[in-house]
Amino acid sequence: MEPTVAKHIEARKNRRGLERPVIAGTRIRVQDIASDYERHGMTAEEIAREFPHISLAQVHAALSFYFDNRENIWNCLKEDAAYAEQLKRQQ
Repeated sequence: MEPTVAKHIEARKNRRGLERPVIAGTRIRVQDIASDYERHGMTAEEIAREFPHISLAQVHAALSFYFDNRENIWNCLKEDAAYAEQLKRQQ
């Protein structure tokens, strides 16, 4: 039997060439799901409604991946926020 998380999550490089875990077949990053869950207090069901093109199972897989890799996901969030701030300063 194929592990569910592996079925729903894949690594994809962002514009800077850094790998980020995303929901397979979409551009939705695990860190986006984690942010909605942690920072905004959204439930898995609310997140699935926010992104109607993904299933509740995909949201749960992203959350499962997040809980197994919490430190890495928060580092990704920090790196991407710092990069966005750098781009703002350059403009």
